[in-house]
Amino acid sequence: MAVQLGDAATARACLEEILRTEGDDELEAAFAMMGLADVELLVGDPDAAGDCLRAAVETVLSEDYQDYRLMECLESFAALAVVRERAALAATLLAAVDKAYADEGSVMVPADIELRERRTAAAVAALDPEARSAAEDRGTALDLQAAVRLATAELLS
Repeated sequence: MAVQLGDAATARACLEEILRTEGDDELEAAFAMMGLADVELLVGDPDAAGDCLRAAVETVLSEDYQDYRLMECLESFAALAVVRERAALAATLLAAVDKAYADEGSVMVPADIELRERRTAAAVAALDPEARSAAEDRGTALDLQAAVRLATAELLS
């Protein structure tokens, strides 16, 4: 929640505490690294954000029951894509997330909607309508794991 409120210092302190206390648990460490990616994006360090996502992604992909964590991961990747001037890729990733929400019959909470809008909305909205539609069509054709693998290949290689 500290990231949604723009409080990078508190978010970092909490996530680093998780790494200190739960660091032996690979999954908890991966979740903390995903959170740290958001902190790095908040403070304007996309390279560090990419490093955090790289550290987390394979662990998160290995957990079949963690769809919501893949969705969180994709939100972070979409924000990273925007920072790296890859708005079409962001639209693709967000479309995959939106399809997953629709498929499971759930919705984003208001704080997550606001965070997405703050990080990605302007760049995605600025896309040419045809390019945006094509990117979104591409995203709706992807399952979450395929979308994370696409993001990894496009943004972390």
